[in-house]
Amino acid sequence: SVTNFFVARCGRADALHHLRTHGIKLRDATALGLPGALRLSVQPPEAQEVLAAAWHAMPRLPERVKPRDTPP
Repeated sequence: SVTNFFVARCGRADALHHLRTHGIKLRDATALGLPGALRLSVQPPEAQEVLAAAWHAMPRLPERVKPRDTPP
């Protein structure tokens, strides 16, 4: 079917809340059978710029710490 929505996986549990607090309208796609994905509608360039700004304003996650090698 043809639709004006797209689904994106962002790998962040806090993305939905963060983007919504910046006025971005989106939906958790878990109910569509896509856990961890967000559904967004296609928007004009001005709204795309707001989305990009909100995305870049999302706090960075701490880098994963690699486990230390333990001696045998």
